[in-house]
Amino acid sequence: GLNTASLEEMLDNDEDLDYLDKQFNIYESNVDFLLKEKNKLKNLKESPFIENFSRQIVDLEMMIDDPWLLDQVVEKMLSLEKSLTKAKESDKKHEEERKRRFEIKKSLEKYRSEGFRVDVVEQLLDEDMNLLEEEYDIFIRQTARLRSLKEKLFKLDASGFEEDVSVISQKLFDPNNIDEVEGELNQLKDRILNQRIRSQKIEN
Repeated sequence: GLNTASLEEMLDNDEDLDYLDKQFNIYESNVDFLLKEKNKLKNLKESPFIENFSRQIVDLEMMIDDPWLLDQVVEKMLSLEKSLTKAKESDKKHEEERKRRFEIKKSLEKYRSEGFRVDVVEQLLDEDMNLLEEEYDIFIRQTARLRSLKEKLFKLDASGFEEDVSVISQKLFDPNNIDEVEGELNQLKDRILNQRIRSQKIEN
């Protein structure tokens, strides 16, 4: 199936024998290389991504039987291989991102079941991956702080300040309230301390 037209033309034109011999050797060498390229193309066509590069395949198949076009064949093969590698890497990245988005979604569902407000991150589930990861990381750190504040709140001996504890408790599940909760908790600590000081003075 290889193209021999140019060789036949040279023979018909009674070209110099030394020249013909050199051209034939080049042709043979190119044929060996071309057969390897044809086998490589056959393997590449097994790729699940090949359908996206049908035009490149057609171009290659039109020239791959002509040993004199070896340089062009090699160039196009390299281009096709690079394109397929890029497509494979892109698909792998997409799949990893899909799994990661699913993990974050499941994590947010767990936080929601615990009462936390998750809408800020949830609305980014289909947005840019870097932005999603950044906001999710912020969310995780914020919820950790809220849990720490909750622990501090309920460790307080807040007898007589139950209403204050209740008001602060209601804000412990919204990451946007961290600074407010922290400020109110510190104020509550000061008020509890002041009450104790006053009680001790009265007792004395």
